Amino acid sequence: MSALEQRAVADTPDCDVTVELSAQEQALPFYERIGYSIASEARYLDAGIWHRDMVKVIARA
Repeated sequence: MSALEQRAVADTPDCDVTVELSAQEQALPFYERIGYSIASEARYLDAGIWHRDMVKVIARA
């Protein structure tokens, strides 16, 4: 995830980067530990697995 975030920052000059992803509910604690927050209380099925949208804003240094 760190490499993907770094790539997003490198490809987006001069502004903060907002990373959004679709997370399986069982993986929510992992994403929260690395700085993501649940974007919405809405949940949805994808391939028979419950998902939630998550987001992380990466500020430009």
